[in-house]
Amino acid sequence: MNPHFIAAVCILLLNESAHANAIFPAFQAPYFSQLFFPWALLAVLVVEAVVIRWRCSTLNRIKIIVLVVASNAFSWFIGQKIAGAIFPSGLAVSSRGFLTEGPDFTFFAALAFPIAYVLSVLIEGGCYKLAAYKWPISKPFLAAFLANTSSYIVLSVIVWLSLLWLRV
Repeated sequence: MNPHFIAAVCILLLNESAHANAIFPAFQAPYFSQLFFPWALLAVLVVEAVVIRWRCSTLNRIKIIVLVVASNAFSWFIGQKIAGAIFPSGLAVSSRGFLTEGPDFTFFAALAFPIAYVLSVLIEGGCYKLAAYKWPISKPFLAAFLANTSSYIVLSVIVWLSLLWLRV
């Protein structure tokens, strides 16, 4: 990732008076939220690893980490491609010619999270199913459902608390 982009995002997040137009389509909000809440990504991976460890107690830690990171990376890549190709962007062109949030952007961004959740369960469940041919993973789609349900709850709490903290 470009270090200049990371620095710009950090400056914008630290500057309370800064406002920016939307930089991504609304349905890609779940996939780009970790740019704004990077600590949430670590929390999601840890929670999913704990759930997979609980479901697949015979797998060693290295296999669990590989499984969780690889399946989440694949899910992120496929999910954001699907979100960008199928769903409306929620973006509009302002009267000054700039790309900005359209009237339905917030609604679409909120709707994107449950859709991303379902996609994550299906995509990661498929990844776990493939891994189950080599590693002892019973009921891979149930494991993906439990891991993603847990991680989306944690993600929701982190984002909600972060937004409350930023408003103060």
